[in-house]
Amino acid sequence: MSARDLRDIPVIAGVILIVTMLIIPFPTWALSFLIICNISLALMVLLISMNMKEPL
Repeated sequence: MSARDLRDIPVIAGVILIVTMLIIPFPTWALSFLIICNISLALMVLLISMNMKEPL
């Protein structure tokens, strides 16, 4: 396997995971937890970017 093939594996795994999550019903508590994580991460990125003194 070349280095290019190894870089494609996470992309393929991600696509398979997304399609699987669309087909198999996800429990309500898991969806709620993932939404909470998504919003928390977005707020963290927003607050960090607002408090930076200078751009990278």
